[in-house]
Amino acid sequence: MKAIYNISKNPGGRPTAFESEDHIWSTFQEYVKDRESKAWTETVFTKMGPEIIEKSLPLTVQSFCIFAGISSPTFYNYLKKGHKFFNICTRIKEECEVNMFDGASIGAFNHAIIARKLGLADKQEIQATGEAKVIHVTPASSLNDKNHIINHE
Repeated sequence: MKAIYNISKNPGGRPTAFESEDHIWSTFQEYVKDRESKAWTETVFTKMGPEIIEKSLPLTVQSFCIFAGISSPTFYNYLKKGHKFFNICTRIKEECEVNMFDGASIGAFNHAIIARKLGLADKQEIQATGEAKVIHVTPASSLNDKNHIINHE
């Protein structure tokens, strides 16, 4: 009996969303133009009256993926060494990071959010050593001596 359907597996898995590095780069360039056209405005009230300030949107890998119609995990798979799109996706990731860092540096973007996103957040470590002292604070109205407010034990 002859088979009605010829079912063959695609040896390479699902085809990629992009045909070439040039295709990814041109999509990224379209994404940059799209982000520039979607600037937000903020009204700031000054002594001279209201002033409208245009605020650009940061370039992010996540928003690029949404624009390009791919998932973030797909993009990060392209960033694996040896992948045919490794170089161009590394460039796109770096372009996004530089845009966010530069924007935060000049005050265009919230520096705390961008620092956290880029893993640049300041960290402070506080170590407590020694013995804790108990301090009792007594309200001044209940003291006979108004110059003596804090009792140390």
